[in-house]
Amino acid sequence: MPVEIQSELFKQKTIELIHKFKILRDLSMDELAIIMETAKNKYKSNIVKLIQYEPGEAVIHEGEYDSWIFWVLRGTYLVKKGDVVITGFDTPGDVFGEMSALEVDTRSATVISEGAGVCFSMDLSILNNLKNDTIRLKIQNGIQRLKSERLTLTTEKLVAQKQKIAEQQKEILQEKKYLEEKRRELEKREKALAEKEKKT
Repeated sequence: MPVEIQSELFKQKTIELIHKFKILRDLSMDELAIIMETAKNKYKSNIVKLIQYEPGEAVIHEGEYDSWIFWVLRGTYLVKKGDVVITGFDTPGDVFGEMSALEVDTRSATVISEGAGVCFSMDLSILNNLKNDTIRLKIQNGIQRLKSERLTLTTEKLVAQKQKIAEQQKEILQEKKYLEEKRRELEKREKALAEKEKKT
C-alpha cells in the first residue's frame, strides 16, 4: 500500500529538487513555494504528496480516473497496457500520468513500481483553483512542451521502426530470391538426372 511521506514534503530541499522537474521548470522558487503553501494550508497536503511505493505496487491503474501527475524521485516504474510493458521511467524528474490527468480522461495504462520507490505527485485540479494565472499558465505550457517532446520521440521511434521493417522486408525478398534460384538449380539437376536415366 502506498505510504505518504508527509514529514518531508514541504521542506526547502524538496522545493529545490522539484524545481528542476520538467513541467515545473519554468516556475520560480517563489511560485513553487506558493503552490506548496497553498496545498499545505488550504488543502492539507491533499494536492501535493510524496509517496513511497513497495516493489510491484501500482501507482496508476488502467481504466481508473484521477487527476494526479507523478514525478520520479527514486525507483523504476513500468508502464503496462494489459500484460505488456510499453515503457518505463527511472530517471529522477521523469514525469508520467500527465496525459490522462490533463485531458480529464481515464487512465490508458497501468504504472507499476518495479522496486521500492518514491514519487512526488500533484493533483492537477489545483490548476482550476489557483488564483495566480502566471503559475497556471507556466504549468500548462510545461505540460504542452512535454506532450510535444513525447510526440516527437514517438514519431522518431515510429520512423526507426518503419526503417527496420523495410530492411527486414528487403532481407526477406533477397532470401526469397536466393531460394528461388536454388529451386531452379534443383529442378535443372533433377531434369538432367531424369534424362540421364532414360539414356541408360
